Amino acid sequence: MNLELWKARRKELGLRYDDLAKAAGVSKRTIEDIFRGYTTTPRIDTVEAIERALGLNEKSPTVRDAQSDIAENFVKEFGDLFSDETFVKYARLYKMMNAAQRLMILGVIIGHLENAGISVPPMLR
Repeated sequence: MNLELWKARRKELGLRYDDLAKAAGVSKRTIEDIFRGYTTTPRIDTVEAIERALGLNEKSPTVRDAQSDIAENFVKEFGDLFSDETFVKYARLYKMMNAAQRLMILGVIIGHLENAGISVPPMLR
């Protein structure tokens, strides 16, 4: 995701946030949060929709490279995390964390799952 490129393209096209939101099929709030920097890691499908709406190459390297990196590393990273050798170590570390730290870790994991295109049930959010 190249936010500066997006901003320049939106300005070039004269699109307001609500125009871009409609064209991308996402909420105006999502567009505002991304363009104002409140959301720094939007979902891959959101990135692709915005790039299509801005008339940028839908096979943009910024999107495809990120998606490829996640797909290639996902199994390895999570496999390592939950291997027999490291599971006990991470379970002990998790038990030592306070509630806020645990929620942060779960948020990171959920973010990785969603960026890899894996649907996360609402009850886990």
